Amino acid sequence: MIHVKGGQFNMGSQKTSLCKVGIFDFYMAEVPVTQALYKKIMNFNPSKIKGDDHPVESVSWYDAIIFCNALSDAYKLEPCYSVKGNTKLATIEDKSPLWNDLVCNFKGPGFRLPTEAEWEYAAQAGSAFLYSGSDNIDEVAWYGENSEISTHDVGKKKPNALGLFDMSGNVEEWCWDWFGPLPGGNNLAPTGPAKGSSKVKRGGCWLDDAVLCTTAARSSTPPTGKAGTLGFRICRSTV
Repeated sequence: MIHVKGGQFNMGSQKTSLCKVGIFDFYMAEVPVTQALYKKIMNFNPSKIKGDDHPVESVSWYDAIIFCNALSDAYKLEPCYSVKGNTKLATIEDKSPLWNDLVCNFKGPGFRLPTEAEWEYAAQAGSAFLYSGSDNIDEVAWYGENSEISTHDVGKKKPNALGLFDMSGNVEEWCWDWFGPLPGGNNLAPTGPAKGSSKVKRGGCWLDDAVLCTTAARSSTPPTGKAGTLGFRICRSTV
């Protein structure tokens, strides 16, 4: 886990609108969750393109939430996510209405998904690069033009200034937030709309064109969605 020192930054782009956002300190994983780690914690590997050091994919947003709590349990940390006080979420089916009661303790010690603002702040790493770590996409990302139609081992491209790999390309990454307009004005640690129909995913993937791999590009998928292009990265609050 890489320590990300908090601060203010301009979130978004001229095309998506810009807003000033403040971020608290947090920790973010150096690489996306790998298939080896996912299998160690969950005892199976759902990925379509197999490889222990490839990022896990074909996981829904709910799968990512369940994994975060399971990983917290493995490290004997209080999980961040709960439904009516219950942190054992693996028995809740993807389409269950119980998920409407899911809450996140952002001050808790456990593992969680980054908010969209945290993700973009870490991807930018204080720079003005188009992609996370460079203006040259081939230096930092596996994407449609160089991936040979596959995910790749994590950490093989150049990291950004924080030491984070694969923030652009390889697999898209789930974020906590429901998809909606970026917050206007000045915001401190925004967590997205209170409700919605799809969850934010960031970073672009091995199948995307370069535009979708920029640090400001936004897209979304319903939380039940699963694809060979979609994985996730974990973070922790500083407590």
